[in-house]
Amino acid sequence: MPEGMSVYVCPDTRLALAQLAEVVRNRIEGPLVCITGSVGKTTVKTGVTAMMSCLAPTHSSLRNLNHYQGVLVSLASYPQEASFGVLEFSSDLPHYTLPKALIARPDLAVITDIQLDHTDCYPSLEAIADQKSLLFRGLRPGGSVVLNRDSPYYSRLLAAALSFQSDLRVVSFGTTALADVSLLSWEATSAEGSFVEVDYYGRKLAYSLALSGRHNVMNSLAMLAVFAGLDLEPEPCLPALANLQSLPRRCRIERITLPNGGAISLLDDSFSSNPASLQAALDALALQSAGQDGRKLLVFGDIDQLGSRSQELHTSLADIILRSNVDRIYAHGSHVRHVCDMLPNDMIAIHTLDERELQAALLSDLQPGDWLVLKTSGYSTLSENLLPLLRGLQAND
Repeated sequence: MPEGMSVYVCPDTRLALAQLAEVVRNRIEGPLVCITGSVGKTTVKTGVTAMMSCLAPTHSSLRNLNHYQGVLVSLASYPQEASFGVLEFSSDLPHYTLPKALIARPDLAVITDIQLDHTDCYPSLEAIADQKSLLFRGLRPGGSVVLNRDSPYYSRLLAAALSFQSDLRVVSFGTTALADVSLLSWEATSAEGSFVEVDYYGRKLAYSLALSGRHNVMNSLAMLAVFAGLDLEPEPCLPALANLQSLPRRCRIERITLPNGGAISLLDDSFSSNPASLQAALDALALQSAGQDGRKLLVFGDIDQLGSRSQELHTSLADIILRSNVDRIYAHGSHVRHVCDMLPNDMIAIHTLDERELQAALLSDLQPGDWLVLKTSGYSTLSENLLPLLRGLQAND
């Protein structure tokens, strides 16, 4: 070991990490925000961190380490000079969620939305909502919660929060006028931007958001609601939202020049996959391609962690794809055959279990002006292997 480095020899490194995280948590003086939800966690964490950094040094989760060990590592690495903390918080295996909440002990807890995900562990939306509600168990006295007022599970989440702490502060966001932070209007201003107007406790706030899509507009409302829950004034921090960047593999758009001339537009949303994120990706495709010629192509792989509901949920995705006017689908995996069975035959360019076969079919089919969406699960290697081939088209031009 390097000279002067302290070494703690312990019988169980997992226990030691939890103890270290608890020690660090006990000395944190500023407010700590924990963000969970089926979708939008990383984006909301990134936006809140950018806004809070305008006020004072802010610590946030490393990358998207939101599972049990990831939260502990993010706490253990909390710098002493940080005035605010923003941690991403997943609902991983059931027996980890509550211990993680009790160690983190947030001052403010956010649930962005409840959607079908990880149905191998949580077979219903109610089960997902109840699991994510365990974050409220860790709330410190006088804490606050931020909830999506548009969610059908708003009342369920609210009841769970109040059952753990009856005097907590509740801040809601959404499109309804009942929300504390309510969407008034939004419009796309560029391929990667929007202009948003909200009602913030009775006064209008307007800001530019350097992220595209309605789902990101809703994420920005959650960011403002965090400021309300901590009694912080958001207006001086709104310029930070105009400087956000699309996160890697989350609806990020790039242009790729083809060897024979022309170009395609690539929308990479391959970080993770569930029914809600597929809808968001295809909504982003419709928004970006509006009024422009070119085919809409979808590379689609199996959605993981759906358990016994995999066939049912994959089958339901056909309606989402049909409503989005996708022209051709390049399907990979054993489960997506349930989607393909519900789609017109002429829409299926290929369904295969062989990545190379899909790659060859896609690359030979690309035409100038195409819009290509990559939608795969985070555990899949399909996009990871396909992206270098697509980007290599430019290098070989």
